[in-house]
Amino acid sequence: MKLNQLEYFCAVCRYHSITRAAEELYVTQPTISVAIRELENELKLRLFHHEKNRISLTKEGEAFYRRAEALLKETRAMVTEFSSLGEQETPIRIGIPPLISTVFFPSLTDGFQEKTGLSVQLFEYGSVKACNMVQEEKLDCALVNMDFYNID
Repeated sequence: MKLNQLEYFCAVCRYHSITRAAEELYVTQPTISVAIRELENELKLRLFHHEKNRISLTKEGEAFYRRAEALLKETRAMVTEFSSLGEQETPIRIGIPPLISTVFFPSLTDGFQEKTGLSVQLFEYGSVKACNMVQEEKLDCALVNMDFYNID
């Protein structure tokens, strides 16, 4: 189970829509659908009832949602609490597309950290959200494809 799967699952629960969750998280609908399908396969249970133009939680999905929200809240608190401990240098915060983050970047950033001693934090975001976060100085840089969205 991955934290991004929980983030996607909880967003669908909050918005009662894969489309709205995808828009809010700046990722594609298939990205969310695949993450939820993988989560359901791993847990070996259905989290949602899929009806025509409607999605609702199963009984198990409701219980899982409560636990997932609590876990994500605790994770955010833990990151906030421990992010400043033990680090003299501020890590380089890089936003990257979800598929690239698991395939290519971990080995690249590990090598960079070994050679430079600088730490790197990778954050999975869609192009638009990552671009906005760079502009808001919440990320130091991001790999994005703005041509896809026809945005300058």
